[in-house]
Amino acid sequence: GIAFFVRNFSNDYNGVPPVLQHLGTVAFRGEVSGYFNDLVTYGLVRTDLGSIQADLKLSSDKEKGYFAYSGAIKTENFELGKMLGNKLDKVTFNLNVNSNHDEKRFPTVTLKGLVASIDYSDYTYENITLDGEYKQGGFTGKIALDDPNGAIAVNGSINTASRIPVFN
Repeated sequence: GIAFFVRNFSNDYNGVPPVLQHLGTVAFRGEVSGYFNDLVTYGLVRTDLGSIQADLKLSSDKEKGYFAYSGAIKTENFELGKMLGNKLDKVTFNLNVNSNHDEKRFPTVTLKGLVASIDYSDYTYENITLDGEYKQGGFTGKIALDDPNGAIAVNGSINTASRIPVFN
């Protein structure tokens, strides 16, 4: 399962990270082609927290500690908060992603698409459009919320890696 993929994409395998352990039982139905260091996958991933439709290209270089993925991911009522261990609850989204992970640095993830709904602190936020990049503990780009109880559009950056978050 998950341990097999983590072991093949990691140069220094220390077991499955806790965030992935929260997924519970994982099943995949779809197509996978390529090699362990360069895979293309299309299909449905079912977990104890919900399902994810994925159309992704996965690349890695174990010797350099590098992992990347790009493509489209979509889910409906996925229990993200249980996976991350925080106050978020269910999320429904359709996103294009492009990500690079280096073992010794924060990951860089470019996100573009719609978060149709996300539950946080007993409220469901709706219609959140994302178009930007998460890098080094912060997000730079555009976020727009068009919720029945209010709307906001933000174009700039937020860095949560510092002790005091910085907004621009």
